[in-house]
Amino acid sequence: MASRRIVSYPAPRRPLLEGTAAGRVLSVHRRSVYVELRPPTGGAILAIVDAELGNGPLNLVADRLDTEQFCLRQGDRVCLVDGQMTVGGGSFPGAKPLTLSVREARPHDPHLRLCATDLDPKAVSACAAFVAREGPADGLAVLLSVLDATPRTRALPSAWQQKALAAAQTLLRGLRTDEADEIRSGAQRLCGLGLGLTPSGDDFLVGVLIGLRLAGADPRPIVEAATDTTRISRAYLEAAAHGQANEPWHDLLQALRSEGGWEPSARRLLRWGETSGADMMAGFFAWWNGCVGGRPPVTRYNGSV
Repeated sequence: MASRRIVSYPAPRRPLLEGTAAGRVLSVHRRSVYVELRPPTGGAILAIVDAELGNGPLNLVADRLDTEQFCLRQGDRVCLVDGQMTVGGGSFPGAKPLTLSVREARPHDPHLRLCATDLDPKAVSACAAFVAREGPADGLAVLLSVLDATPRTRALPSAWQQKALAAAQTLLRGLRTDEADEIRSGAQRLCGLGLGLTPSGDDFLVGVLIGLRLAGADPRPIVEAATDTTRISRAYLEAAAHGQANEPWHDLLQALRSEGGWEPSARRLLRWGETSGADMMAGFFAWWNGCVGGRPPVTRYNGSV
């Protein structure tokens, strides 16, 4: 039986990891495995990831992980007992389980501890232009260059990107005017839009939610509307609504506190997933450009989701 060690975990999940739980594998990738655990009360979606992927609101960071050694499959059983997690091993004869010890893991705080007013507006504007220029053409970073353009210049290469543009405009208009119906309409239309484990529209909403939490604005209208998507995407949306984000976001936002030095962090986040990092950044900078601009953000919400 091959064994690995979990070196860090999101601090809010400590009660779950200290108890007993069972669940199933949701998705398998070379350096990550998404699982859903159901303890006697409540439940959670977690990502077992290789150390290179770093900390995050869902991440159980393993000292090393290459799933090709274990033949894991969607639907495999997951069991957590006495500080040891067992994943797979029962799908077919000869399959070996992945076992992970969480006993010596240390907690990681995924909460963003900054406010929007901590960011340097010139740095944010420069980074937004960088993402619009360097982001992948098959994602939503392209929206940054057309959201405020005249109708004649709003040419986008695909129908789904055009749908995303219209939905994003509705969402941002609702956020600017505090119109809950427009916020919900835009969020519903972006939710689940695009391909991948976390569709591009969901990633865009994650970026918007990160912005709202930094500004102290209410994330609930978006969270309540963005439900028609995958369970994994939903977990990331809920984490962002609670002000939690992956490590590259922490690095980028810290770097945006001053004009220079943000580009390495921005490039790292652009490489996150296929287009996920770029799509999240598109949402964040679209929110900033459309709802903040040169004005100081107003804190008006300090409650919970």
